[in-house]
Amino acid sequence: MKKVYMLGMMLMVGACFAYAASLSVPWFVDNATPPSKLPPLDAKVVGLVYLHNNLVEDVTCEIAYYSQIGHFMGPEAPDKTTFEIPALSTVAFRPGKNDPVIAGSGGQESPIALLVPNRPTVAPDDVVLEGDDKLNGSIVISWTTGGANDVQGIVLQTQNADGLVGTNPGRALQWGTLLPPGVS
Repeated sequence: MKKVYMLGMMLMVGACFAYAASLSVPWFVDNATPPSKLPPLDAKVVGLVYLHNNLVEDVTCEIAYYSQIGHFMGPEAPDKTTFEIPALSTVAFRPGKNDPVIAGSGGQESPIALLVPNRPTVAPDDVVLEGDDKLNGSIVISWTTGGANDVQGIVLQTQNADGLVGTNPGRALQWGTLLPPGVS
């Protein structure tokens, strides 16, 4: 009986260290035309997700996008769902568009951020879901090693509040939300 008790305790302790951690972006919109400045010059929204790795080693993350009505949207390529955050670094990516930094023209994504898969507008089974052709929704970012506080995040939304296409905006509307850690 003592051996069974010890085996049970070892399994319980092992289970405590074998969890996966996650962050959830409850809502984003990212439909501005690249290359984007902040705020964008068109009447659209730039969404940026910032993820910071608190560890002295790289963290491999997996990303999953969901539509505004909760349908799993991918990433587009089922075999390309992961990305890395370098040690003690922050990655800022646009979830809906590739937006490389172009000197003098804008752009929001570094070469590392461009490796984060984007949210597709077509469901994985290639059936366009009604109302899901938009670049908005929610995101779950998870990693299988380490703890819930290894990665911190924030989501930032910014737009031209005047809605004047092609002009410098007089007013900007911008807000950010801290992403609390979660454990799955």
